[in-house]
Amino acid sequence: STFRADLILTLICLEAGVPGWVSGVLGVVTGAGDGVIRDVLARERPLVLVSEIYAVAALAGAATAVILTKQAVEPVVVRWVSVAVVLVIRLVAVRRQWTLPGFGGADSP
Repeated sequence: STFRADLILTLICLEAGVPGWVSGVLGVVTGAGDGVIRDVLARERPLVLVSEIYAVAALAGAATAVILTKQAVEPVVVRWVSVAVVLVIRLVAVRRQWTLPGFGGADSP
């Protein structure tokens, strides 16, 4: 899962003393890259490029992990709350059909 890679790398970076914003960005880039590679190998258009609320949800989860870690919240709570943030954002986005602006192209709506 993309967010799993995102959260794991964000927490590893934080434990290594990397600044919070850098940890979050590295986590999201890794998570999004994971999803792009998966989609390309499956011969599908990457979700990140199709305007889905995907990387935004991962960024919100990474930011939650950074903030809670900086507040000295227990690691297990950090993980579960971060996952819950991503899950809620993704579920609401799917349910309400929220999208971000796409990159355009021949087959764009």
